Amino acid sequence: MAVPKYDELMKPLLCAVADGAVYKIKDVAATLAQRFKLSSDDLSEMLPSGRQTVFKNRVGWAKTYLKKAGLLDSPARATIVITMLTTQ
Repeated sequence: MAVPKYDELMKPLLCAVADGAVYKIKDVAATLAQRFKLSSDDLSEMLPSGRQTVFKNRVGWAKTYLKKAGLLDSPARATIVITMLTTQ
């Protein structure tokens, strides 16, 4: 299977952190890799710059857009937590 696009990772990322606990982004990325049954070749595919894997980059963009939408927060470096949105 090919590495999912960042927008295909958004909902699974939210589901992975839905319990409200603080997670390390690398642990969530590992969970997503298992969920999508990515092979070691998929996980080792590098960006053209050669500085980062495609999968790590796409997880990072998914996290960034969810954070900008107010659905995730980052209480410390390399950690994420789902925001508790309530209606009044």
